[in-house]
Amino acid sequence: MSTMLGRAAWLVVLALTLGGCGGSQVSPATRALLPHSEPPQVEELKVTRRNETYPVNGSTVTELSRSMHEHAAATWPDPQAVGMTVASIPVAGRCQEYSDGGGLRDATISLSLVVHLPDWQERDRAPAPLRRSWDRFLAALTAHEEGHVAIAIQHATALRNELAALIPEPSCQELTAKFQDRAERAQERMDRAQAEYDAKTEHGIKQGCVL
Repeated sequence: MSTMLGRAAWLVVLALTLGGCGGSQVSPATRALLPHSEPPQVEELKVTRRNETYPVNGSTVTELSRSMHEHAAATWPDPQAVGMTVASIPVAGRCQEYSDGGGLRDATISLSLVVHLPDWQERDRAPAPLRRSWDRFLAALTAHEEGHVAIAIQHATALRNELAALIPEPSCQELTAKFQDRAERAQERMDRAQAEYDAKTEHGIKQGCVL
């Protein structure tokens, strides 16, 4: 019997350009001539997902475990991980100067997911008991990674809604600071939620990630 671990890695990427006079402070006289701010303009969350497999070779549990861990050691920060969900959350927007301050415009947020799972090359030629054990293990690992995916979508959606609720700030510099703060806090919440999920499931072991 061999226990296997699933992991997740996350990154929030920020970009906010300043509007009005190249990002400089707008004079009170000029600001008074500007239109009043509009509600924040934030697009709906766009989610893309790609499933990738990596080859695993072996004819015993020991050989399969070694093959997966060798791949993990050569590919991921955690040499114990045999499954991995990687997410990137690019967030971008533009600050527009208004009479009542800097408002968020043309904001976009997307969630890019890549789920990595093992693919046993000799499965179809292996003894039936080992095939059944592998199939149970792979189903459990897949379910564990789906949990990471669900958490990512939940927190990316929450970040999108927070950005859509941003009210104008006295200046674009202050709005940029608020924008960055929201994204950084979202990163912290996601990291914490993913870690709690892994702790609760023992990285999938309690879900059946045992070969």
